[in-house]
Amino acid sequence: MASDEWKSPKSEAHKGSDEWRVRNFPDLTAALAEIHRVTRTGGQMVTLDFFLPTNRLLREIYLGYLYAQGAFWGLLLHGRPRIYMYIPDSLRSFLSIEDSSSLFRRRGYARVDARPCIFGGIGLHWGVKR
Repeated sequence: MASDEWKSPKSEAHKGSDEWRVRNFPDLTAALAEIHRVTRTGGQMVTLDFFLPTNRLLREIYLGYLYAQGAFWGLLLHGRPRIYMYIPDSLRSFLSIEDSSSLFRRRGYARVDARPCIFGGIGLHWGVKR
């Protein structure tokens, strides 16, 4: 996904949300800046996505699990074991949930919070525009 899809001529949104694709923006910092620009002061940004667990051992186990599950379900449902491999492939160069929260704060969001699941491998983030 390109950050251009968020472009809007003026600041008008009360809430921005994105599910399962934040990690796919080619320039996450630019995408968050654009989302911040079009969100009204006091408006919220909410995301749900995969993240890299902070613990190195858990990260490797988690990625292995995603590769195994992707291959299993891809083969079972589609006859193509690599069909879901884009998920762990995209995570290899993504952030931890803690790093993502820090990026939200640097991009101008306050009251940033996150709810990690599966050892930080999936997370719900939210923040309020200052």
